[in-house]
Amino acid sequence: MKLSIHPEIHKTLRPLTEQERTQLEANISEDGEIFDPILYFDCVTDGKRYLADGEHRHDYASRTAIKHSYKKVSHLSTVEQTIEWLKKRQAGRRNLEKAEIRKLKIGRAVTEARKNRTETSPDPVKSVASEAGVSDMTARRYEVRAALVDELASAVKKRIENGSISVTDKELHALSQYKKKDQSDIVGRVLAEEVSSLTEAIDAHEDELATEDISPTDNRFAKAAQDYLANHKTSIAERRQLLELAKSDQVSLLKFMADQKIRSIASGLPAWEEGFSSPQDPLGNAIPEHLISLFENDPLDSLKPPLNAVKTSVAAQQSNPYLKIAVINESIADILRTIQEAKPKVVCPECKGSGCQWCRASGWMPAWAYNDWKAKH
Repeated sequence: MKLSIHPEIHKTLRPLTEQERTQLEANISEDGEIFDPILYFDCVTDGKRYLADGEHRHDYASRTAIKHSYKKVSHLSTVEQTIEWLKKRQAGRRNLEKAEIRKLKIGRAVTEARKNRTETSPDPVKSVASEAGVSDMTARRYEVRAALVDELASAVKKRIENGSISVTDKELHALSQYKKKDQSDIVGRVLAEEVSSLTEAIDAHEDELATEDISPTDNRFAKAAQDYLANHKTSIAERRQLLELAKSDQVSLLKFMADQKIRSIASGLPAWEEGFSSPQDPLGNAIPEHLISLFENDPLDSLKPPLNAVKTSVAAQQSNPYLKIAVINESIADILRTIQEAKPKVVCPECKGSGCQWCRASGWMPAWAYNDWKAKH
């Protein structure tokens, strides 16, 4: 598509530094295409088609044979209107960028602290949360957010980091389930202002996919896959992912999911592709990485041997008529029961391990807390 670049619009756009330009082109080259659509508008004043946003991507596309796409910003029709639109977007980006960078910085700091933790190190969540001036629950939430952002398509990740789009935690979880090309298509709808939020963009994307009408009985599915789809609720995106696999791989994936008690294709496919099986809690839910050590080696277990040793030592003092052995034994038994009741049983089903009020910001629940949660849901 041939686009004109208006000099007044060009002056509004922030020029890239040489380092930023090099990084942008390296990212595009690695991706194999320009995922973010180049935005344009039709000017009613002179009848020309002008570039609205994406000048650097447009320049790279014009110099190479890289795959790229365009989107029209339909509500723009004059140069003056476009300049005001760009200024508002840039101001909003700066505010969002500051907030998002802070969240990601805290989240990544928690992850880094976990990696470098030693036996004498303080709790990584509490340490980072205290330094950042946020609650433990917020620090855990930011850690999950950062992990999700870091796995997105590079162009989408950059858009979130630089404040181009606002993304809630719920939207981020939903976006992460799509393939990287689909992630960029969804974000492109927001950038072109076809929709006002990422949730609306995801809904619109799903509506488009629905027109493909991928039936569970499609003969491209293996028989085992057809049976699975007939008995499980799946999104169009998940069916598309399944169709990209050979029939033998479809069967292998579903067997892996059954063995590991993974409930959705969106969760099972990445683990299957990496040949990695996440530890599961008794409910069959994957244990998040930051909770694995707690479930596998609960620090409370170290309290039991010395308590039992005290009980044994007390029993050897039968000759002391003033020592209330029965009272001591009862107290020790109470302590052991209290310890057992505080042991982690399941990943919190409410927040999936990120921390919430139900799990007291821990990400997990002991058996009695889970039973309380279950009774109220």
